[in-house]
Amino acid sequence: MQQPAAELDSIRSARGHLAEIRSLLLRPHALTLDFCTGRLEEAASSLRALEQQLRTRPRSQTATAGIRAELGELKRDLGRVNLLMEQASRYYNGLGGLLAAVAGGDAYTAHGGPAALPAISRVSLRG
Repeated sequence: MQQPAAELDSIRSARGHLAEIRSLLLRPHALTLDFCTGRLEEAASSLRALEQQLRTRPRSQTATAGIRAELGELKRDLGRVNLLMEQASRYYNGLGGLLAAVAGGDAYTAHGGPAALPAISRVSLRG
């Protein structure tokens, strides 16, 4: 029995989105982070398709081994993206603290730390 193409395509699609996110996060920018959110949603959609495919199709041991190998790579990709997202978050949180400290006025908390900058809320709808 040959490799199940649909399952592997779903995994590879998710990995492709994660590769794009990784390359963007090497130089994080606020707009980049927003763009990455959409790509993460597309990767999650590919994984939902994979889950459905795995539930409905019988596979040989060879096919299962191929899927497991590809899923192992996907897991590593997710770990890398998670690390980059955490680093970008720490960077922007630190930058926010610096900006709050420079802003003047009530820029410090009662404990001596920088006060938080006012948050700007956004809603992103897709579909």
